[in-house]
Amino acid sequence: PRSSRPSEPERGSWDLSTGLSQYYRRAMDQLDADQAEVVTLSALFTDLDLSVRHSGEKLDLRGRVTINQQHDLIGEDAGGPGDRNSVSYAYVDVDSAARDWSLRFGRQTLRSGGVLGRFDGAHAAYEWSDGRRVHFTTGHPVESTRDSIDGNREFYGAAVDFDDLIGAWDFSTFVTFGTIEGIEDRRATGLEVRYADASRSLTTLVDYDVGYAVLNTALALGTWRLENRTTLSALVDVRTSP
Repeated sequence: PRSSRPSEPERGSWDLSTGLSQYYRRAMDQLDADQAEVVTLSALFTDLDLSVRHSGEKLDLRGRVTINQQHDLIGEDAGGPGDRNSVSYAYVDVDSAARDWSLRFGRQTLRSGGVLGRFDGAHAAYEWSDGRRVHFTTGHPVESTRDSIDGNREFYGAAVDFDDLIGAWDFSTFVTFGTIEGIEDRRATGLEVRYADASRSLTTLVDYDVGYAVLNTALALGTWRLENRTTLSALVDVRTSP
């Protein structure tokens, strides 16, 4: 899908942005009116988001790290949940200044081209013509941001985009393969179709697993904004889970 880029720094410059927040949370439970209240959670939560960008003559660089830390003030020995750390994003982007190719590696999220969300790995894209791109993705799926890299699960795949192939219609097709401990877990192919104009939009996705001969996903989402500012929307979502 298309996305807007943040404002670019001047060529040759570095741009750093950070976000830091902290909050305290306390939870108390009382199972019976005759019993004393029990503190089940007393923790300090810290969220940090750090981004750095460099705009060069030939290459543009960007890095992002988003982490969360839960500091348990009760202690596991006293029944607390313990300290917990999570990493939502930790990646580096390398883009050509001409915007014809890009590479991102690290912990990232992608919800197109047959990729099912967050993973640890690499995603490369090359635009050989205006609105015509090829993508290659490989890595390890991430079940939880608290997990480290899961070497038992891996996937790889490729996708091709055709923007404005027929009028305002965009088409993307993909193939993807996945394994768990060397055993095939996913062998899928699919098609994404998108349309957008000043008042209407339509997004569709079909994901079919060839190995299991099962339709994983059939999705259609449409919106229509009328002249009186009323917006109509419709969603059809058919999935096979797990």
